[in-house]
Amino acid sequence: MRRILPLAIALTALAAPAAHASKLHYKVTRATGFERVEFNGTPASGCQAQNTCGVSGTVTYSLSGTPRHTDATVTHERGKVTDIAASFRTRGHTQAAVNVPGRAACSANASHSSDAFTLGKPRAGLLRFLFHDGSPDYLKTDCPTPAESALAKIGALPSARFKQGGFDHPNFHFSLFGSRNFLTRGYEGSVTWQLKFALESR
Repeated sequence: MRRILPLAIALTALAAPAAHASKLHYKVTRATGFERVEFNGTPASGCQAQNTCGVSGTVTYSLSGTPRHTDATVTHERGKVTDIAASFRTRGHTQAAVNVPGRAACSANASHSSDAFTLGKPRAGLLRFLFHDGSPDYLKTDCPTPAESALAKIGALPSARFKQGGFDHPNFHFSLFGSRNFLTRGYEGSVTWQLKFALESR
């Protein structure tokens, strides 16, 4: 026992102290914008195997109105914001207009009453914004369109990086604008987004 005890003490002394994390509660006061996908079924995307050759169209998810029943948590570690997770009720609307060879043009709509986003995975002083992962699928309607889950797998959905220091305030807002081309099973095209959010401390 006399030989084991000093070793245990040494290991305890070498262990790094756990980082203290504090969580602050915020509410989402603004969540507006859109995510638009323009697509075509092309040979390069393997349309023959997916039966999407010649299919083309646009599907747009938009959110508007004042967020309701919001729940947002801002996590601080070592004096820096390391994670933000927000969910809220909203007026979400998906509209699709698709041309399918040999069939009448397809037009369909869908409604969504809730949404969410996260900012996290800090690296080099930046937080990564993520919006949707394909479950639920905010692009899904009765028309044939690319699935959000497929776009998420290839990193084509809205994303951006923001400075950690920009969120260390009682009230903050941020916006992101961008576009990205994609090639996935059965479709190729582009995703365009314009999104604006604002949060304030409770």
